[in-house]
Amino acid sequence: MSVQVFWDNEDKTVIRAVYEGDVTLEDYYTAIDQTAALMQQVTHSVYHILHRQNVRSQPSTMATVMRYANRKLPANHAGSVIIGSRALTKILVNIAKSIAPHLAKEVYFADTLEDARRIIAQQHQPSRIV
Repeated sequence: MSVQVFWDNEDKTVIRAVYEGDVTLEDYYTAIDQTAALMQQVTHSVYHILHRQNVRSQPSTMATVMRYANRKLPANHAGSVIIGSRALTKILVNIAKSIAPHLAKEVYFADTLEDARRIIAQQHQPSRIV
């Protein structure tokens, strides 16, 4: 698999997905399922870092992937920070705002992992989902 998904901190407020190489449609679905499963372990808000600096290719059906993620991610999904975004990624995020609003409710872009963590620290307000 070209994606690894794991907690990025001990407080379980950030999940990181590291994408590398040629990422397939099945890789995306598996990563979304793993992310959703981790988010369901906790009741507080969780941010998602998508570390995409080493992606060589991705499927052309990204709209399908975004709709799938929009349905699968639980209510405590607080937002995402994308590292290593290209112009196409930014276009896809704009499309996601209309076809996958839960997924794209808060999306930020960062150049490094440290920048991503800094953005989340600025945005994150711990709260319990009721």
